[in-house]
Amino acid sequence: MYQDFELRYTYTGNSPNDVWQKVGVLQEHRGVDLFGISHPQIQTFIQTQLIPRCPPDEWHFINKMQALWSYHLRKFTLASIKWNEFFIEWYNETKTVVEITTSLKKLYPPNYIIKEREMRAWRTMLNHAGCTNITPYTRDVSPYEFWTRSGDPSCDREILHFLYTSGFLHPFPGQYRNDGDIFWNCFHQALEANKKGYDGKRRILSIIAEKFSYNILMEKLKIAQGTIFEAKKYARINGLGCVVIEKPIRKVKRITSEQKQQFDSFSQDKAHVIMSSYKTDAKTGQPVVYLKNTKNLLWEKFKENFPNGIKRTTFYTQLMGRQYIYREDLGGLCSTCSTYGYETFEEIINLIKEKINDVELQDIFSQRCHFLKCYLKKEYEEHLVVTGYGITSHDPCINHCLLYAFGECNTPHTH
Repeated sequence: MYQDFELRYTYTGNSPNDVWQKVGVLQEHRGVDLFGISHPQIQTFIQTQLIPRCPPDEWHFINKMQALWSYHLRKFTLASIKWNEFFIEWYNETKTVVEITTSLKKLYPPNYIIKEREMRAWRTMLNHAGCTNITPYTRDVSPYEFWTRSGDPSCDREILHFLYTSGFLHPFPGQYRNDGDIFWNCFHQALEANKKGYDGKRRILSIIAEKFSYNILMEKLKIAQGTIFEAKKYARINGLGCVVIEKPIRKVKRITSEQKQQFDSFSQDKAHVIMSSYKTDAKTGQPVVYLKNTKNLLWEKFKENFPNGIKRTTFYTQLMGRQYIYREDLGGLCSTCSTYGYETFEEIINLIKEKINDVELQDIFSQRCHFLKCYLKKEYEEHLVVTGYGITSHDPCINHCLLYAFGECNTPHTH
């Protein structure tokens, strides 16, 4: 121990804890903690130093290489392979670069397959043996890897990168097939050999159109984006490479003459419609017919009268067009009266809004005006009494007496 920069006491022991116990102070702490040995960074550094390493110049030392083998690779590969010969032969060769995949296959039996976990162990061992991966492409391009034992791998890396980018270095050896390139070449030839259309290029391309993106298909097959779009559409409709599905023939069943007569008799009944006295349909030349009720209510009445007649969809179809009109604003006995009556009610509503400032009173009078308009349209005819000679009869209600409206009724009215 030092005091005032001078050595005063010396303690020795078998461990940091033993030494600190001899000091006799701050015994609540351990020696390994005070000396920093248990610190995580110190422990990490110690573990790093314990990982065996062996540079290429020391590959001939069996003990170091054996420690490297036992630590990194022994648990993941065959014990019978002559792994040490691989390093010795590589070190004795003039070249510093090797292709590791083909070189390692020479160490194993002919049909042995090196798994990915075992290959990762080899890469780790090569890294700790002073080697560097200088492959100029990724593993997605090719599984073959180039490694160098040179102390300065930058030179070898730049050379391989130049050869690969210039096209002189192919990622697959000549004796090995690139199944991906063969597939795209065959597919491109198939497209070129067939004609355009749904039974040619489009059908063939539909086999893979849904599995690849637009960019990949355009790059590999040299085709336009529109062709890919049509092929994807073909695949969704007909299936992948399937024959075109024939469209079903649509058969329209026309209504019979009897059903037509039933509809005409119903549509000309004054209980259901009001026929215009001056308007005609430009397409058919027939008078415009104003429906007294909605189409749903008219269909219910038609079904009651003709249960074996046309169906609902056909009934609605017959009412389409400009000949049959349903208007909520029709309010009289004929088209002319309805038109003028509607305008009259509109004027009354506008007058209510102008002359009455109270909102509640406006709502009350507007609602009464609406009820009166609906009454004139639907219920007013029910109170009219017409004789067989077409002459209206007297009605005690002055509002329902047409004779009084035309000045021909002299009978008193009760209300």
